[in-house]
Amino acid sequence: MDLDATGQSPTELVATTGLLMNKRIEMPAEEPSPAVATQTEIAIPGSRLRVQMIGDPGVGKTSFLGALGLIAQSSQNRFIITPIGSETKRRVDDLRTMFGKGIWPTKTFHGQSFTFQLHRRHQTVTIEIDDIPGESFVTAMRRGNENADAARTTELIRQTDLLLLMVDGGKLDSDEALPGTDLIQAVTEKRLAIGHSLPHVAVVVTKADLCRKHPVRSSAQAKKRVTRRMSKLADTLHNHVDQTHWFALSVCGFDKPCVTANVSDADSKTSDQNSNLINAFSPAGFDSLLDLFLTLAYQPQRNYRRTRIAFFVAAVFMIVAAFKYGDYEVQQQRRQVEDPQRRVQELPAEVATENEPIYRGRVLELIRAVSDDLDRATAVREVDDILMRVDDLPTLAQRLTADELAALDKQAQQRKEVLLYERVSDAAQSGDAVRIGIAVDQYLMLFPSGPHAQQARALLSKQEDKRRNRAREEIKSVIVRDAATLERKLELISNFLDQFDALISPVESEQIRLAMETSRIMLRPSRYDVTLVRTAGLDRPRAHGVVVSLNGAEIAQFDDSGTVSEKIWNRTFNLRWQIGSRIEITLQNYRYRNNTIAYFDAAGPLAILALASKNLPTRIGEDYLSDPPAVTVTFKCDQLPDATVTAIEQWIFPGEAW
Repeated sequence: MDLDATGQSPTELVATTGLLMNKRIEMPAEEPSPAVATQTEIAIPGSRLRVQMIGDPGVGKTSFLGALGLIAQSSQNRFIITPIGSETKRRVDDLRTMFGKGIWPTKTFHGQSFTFQLHRRHQTVTIEIDDIPGESFVTAMRRGNENADAARTTELIRQTDLLLLMVDGGKLDSDEALPGTDLIQAVTEKRLAIGHSLPHVAVVVTKADLCRKHPVRSSAQAKKRVTRRMSKLADTLHNHVDQTHWFALSVCGFDKPCVTANVSDADSKTSDQNSNLINAFSPAGFDSLLDLFLTLAYQPQRNYRRTRIAFFVAAVFMIVAAFKYGDYEVQQQRRQVEDPQRRVQELPAEVATENEPIYRGRVLELIRAVSDDLDRATAVREVDDILMRVDDLPTLAQRLTADELAALDKQAQQRKEVLLYERVSDAAQSGDAVRIGIAVDQYLMLFPSGPHAQQARALLSKQEDKRRNRAREEIKSVIVRDAATLERKLELISNFLDQFDALISPVESEQIRLAMETSRIMLRPSRYDVTLVRTAGLDRPRAHGVVVSLNGAEIAQFDDSGTVSEKIWNRTFNLRWQIGSRIEITLQNYRYRNNTIAYFDAAGPLAILALASKNLPTRIGEDYLSDPPAVTVTFKCDQLPDATVTAIEQWIFPGEAW
């Protein structure tokens, strides 16, 4: 005959259960409290789940078991947890006493087994958990079976239904090293080596209240943070585990720090004070993990044989429990929902139908508070921070208030639009083009089709027109007098084309580029031929020499050239000229003095261009004592096209087209 975990046959167990229930009916109603009676009555064998915690020393495995003891003592949870067996009860009582004194559990030196019975509604599961010293786990996984504890650790891991991989939340939040990846990989190898597939793995972030820089309060946050800090571990789980579950737990609770004390101080506290200290511990995040225990325990493919053995016992229990505990659990859920100290995100994942209106009211209260704060928000970032208060709502809360949450999101977007356009308006009032550009870009990035998008684009276009006009005025204000001013003007024109080339006509752009390219010729020296032609009035040409100087230095002199009989006095020479160089042609000893008959003005950059088109110098001497000499100065050079000369006059010198 098959036996259950208690060693009794189903028939014996039914008989025993009947005796127990008959005996309780005869007991006075006032003697046991509802919580105690409930925990006693559910001690009936159900499904069984073997859970194995693995992790380095100090990660919080023993504190996890102590938290289950605190939950078992509390009547404010939707789960009923009962320690099974005298050893488990004794150890749990010890842990509760330590918590009551504000003392954390000491280091575990020897493995200990804990057995709990977990009940919710019509589901009961026996949980077997072994508290293995972290050093034994390290020894078993890293160095092989070197002692009895290590051998036992390996055997327990082989037999387990659920692995709890414990990760220290304090180290996860800091820059400390996070061991564990190589250990879980070793677990995988050991399971696969003996032909066993890896069971479900639950990654549990312990001490999640210590995650302050990067808060870890939900399964999504736990998965994101662990994956980022422990990428190798995440890859191992992805490759070798069929399903990974993520949890964030805290013995203290997320909203307030734990009360701790020195051992010597704690010994002097009274029992009333210890009770208050126990209340300071508020285990958080355990509900979802306990849900997983129940879910895995009731998987048909693993519990079919156990369910068949205990079928009649479970049937009797269900009939009794349905009437006895139904109203109690509804009331317990209601107290949890109505508790003002409990955040909406911490409300039960599911409640009875009669509690849904109260549940919805709690969520609506939060939504109204968030809505009021959105109306008072003064910055876009503040709007985002306010919306974070409705993040990670339970699925039930999202379902019951779907319309209100959608309206809240719409209100947030409208508030952002108003705030961003206020920034655009303020920037427009200041007249600061940079501020206007930044404000308009930010608005259009979030609201390209917003109610004020057209006005924002018009303002930006107006600012672009102003900026373009200022650039044109700056170019026009530069008068070319020498090489430096020409270079400055060409630089401004180049910047203008880089910014506004798309806004001017193609014809205008082509003319500007032609003028710039030709003007750059004046910034480098070029060779030119000059010819002096004699005209009537110079009967004694040999008496009048000609001197050509460049920047005051003589570069050519003619004093005895020409043929008198033919009246030829023409003189030809060449020179290299660039902008900024002054060329003077002087007729010597003409009427008892030297006279400048022609020159290129050093400050006239258009000299070479003008003479290229007209064959005339930029200046003719005028300071003669009598009539000027009958000498014509001509130049031989390639003439520029009329279109080029026109472009230069429009855009460079004087540049009136700007």
